[in-house]
Amino acid sequence: MNSAGRIYLQKRSKLKNDNANKYDKTVGGHVAAGDSFMMTVVRECAEELGFPATVLSDSEFNRAIKVTDLNIIGIFKKVDHLDNFQSTRIYRNGTVTIQPQICPIYIGYYDGPIKFSDGESSGIEVFFLDELKDDLKNNPDKYTNDIHFMIKKYSKYLKPIKK
Repeated sequence: MNSAGRIYLQKRSKLKNDNANKYDKTVGGHVAAGDSFMMTVVRECAEELGFPATVLSDSEFNRAIKVTDLNIIGIFKKVDHLDNFQSTRIYRNGTVTIQPQICPIYIGYYDGPIKFSDGESSGIEVFFLDELKDDLKNNPDKYTNDIHFMIKKYSKYLKPIKK
């Protein structure tokens, strides 16, 4: 999200095999061999959205978001770890599968430009939390099931920075 509390959601490309054209978490990806979850956040921000990022501890995060130029770098922190997250995948042919995943959850702030570099998304939509909750309720099929789950569970973290 940005420092004003606007939440970025990525629209998955129509070329994706699953959840095509649905709004999804802005950054997500698989951990490469030898990488940590934190390294994956840094890599995926660069690959998917074209910006540098760092993951900090809670205390460092709380200080960094007040003193860092968020137009230059994204600042993230881990808020949860799910050992058996059930990710719903809806395929073009209508088949639905559930993929169990080990899934750390991070939140972060970034105010700079976004550059799509890997073709996995076709755009970004930006919402205030109340707008997003209303749209999830009124247009549920526009979003992945992952987003429905994450907004319900992690809304308390989605707020503007108070400077």
